[in-house]
Amino acid sequence: MSPELAQAIKERIELGHTKNQITTELRAAGYDDSTVEAVYDTAIQAPTVPSPTTTPGALIGYQALIAGSFGLIRTEWRLLLVSAVYGLGLLAAITGLIFAVFTVFGDAPAVALMLAVTVGIAGIIGLFALSFGFQRALLRRREQLSYLDHVRSVFPHIIGILLVTLYIQFATSLGYLLFIIPGIALAIYLTTAALIRINGQETGVMALVRSTQLVYGRWWGVLGRMLFTTLVFVLCTIPVFVLIAILWGATFFEAVAGLDTLGGAPMAADFMLSLTLIGSLIVAALAFVSFLMQCAMILLYESLRDTAAPLAPAKEARLYFWMRVIVIAGIPAMILLNVADFYLQDSDSTVEFESFLEDPTAFEQAWLADQAATEAELEAFMQEFQDEFQTIE
Repeated sequence: MSPELAQAIKERIELGHTKNQITTELRAAGYDDSTVEAVYDTAIQAPTVPSPTTTPGALIGYQALIAGSFGLIRTEWRLLLVSAVYGLGLLAAITGLIFAVFTVFGDAPAVALMLAVTVGIAGIIGLFALSFGFQRALLRRREQLSYLDHVRSVFPHIIGILLVTLYIQFATSLGYLLFIIPGIALAIYLTTAALIRINGQETGVMALVRSTQLVYGRWWGVLGRMLFTTLVFVLCTIPVFVLIAILWGATFFEAVAGLDTLGGAPMAADFMLSLTLIGSLIVAALAFVSFLMQCAMILLYESLRDTAAPLAPAKEARLYFWMRVIVIAGIPAMILLNVADFYLQDSDSTVEFESFLEDPTAFEQAWLADQAATEAELEAFMQEFQDEFQTIE
């Protein structure tokens, strides 16, 4: 397979030619199906050759990154909508199946629990497939394939992708154990490893090596772009959260004003409708920010890939060796951090349990006193709010 052929196909892709058009052209030129697929995959993954006016190593600019992310929303809104529908549909199916399992096998709790866990695991795998397929669809958006085609392509590689994400956790855990800063550094160096694995360029530890190569020498630039895009995208949701605050204030005010009739059907229905609307707005805002962040990360990854400096084989071998050492050493580090976190969270519960064993009566009295004090504060607040509303009337 000649590099010239792969570059020619890449140029056609950038001009907007579909995969079917390119495949037809290659078959007419005498190439078989296996060669066509191989050369097309190579062209998709090949870095863009810099133009004479482009400085090697220059990353996508801050403004271009923001504009490009919003541009992906305009061009890929159907992908976002379709993936959201499949995700919500799968969640609804999982919930319905688990409910049906406990309903049908209510007389056999052990069987019901086993089936529910099985359904839950299958559902989680399905959600991973949908999420990875969504990212692959963005990475290979020029292929003109459907969302489900990308999900089917990524499904056999779910375990490999999850292993890469686990390797990242191991490596960063070791860094966090070494006074936090090395963990932050590794988190930025490995930020594109999962995308590299999803795109099919590298597998296992080599995905971490390739991510480190892409970020090397541009660590501060990557960190700055990640922080800047996060800040801008969060600021974009301020109007939504202002609206949420207004709706919540109005709902709470109405509930307090109609405290005596809150149990009535009309008031309760209005209250639940308002809460549903608020919850929907929150989910929509979070989904919007999440989609923008994924778009920004993919554009940043493509810029890093297309402007990366080559890595000498000897340096790549050394980096691979040390990355494996870091990942392996990170396994006990991650276990140690999780144990320490569990111990800190459990310490308060242990103190309460010991006080209960020492004097159960005193513990119960203290607990009832705390509950009474909390209820009294809530009643005083509600009464004060209702008095102010009556004064306004």
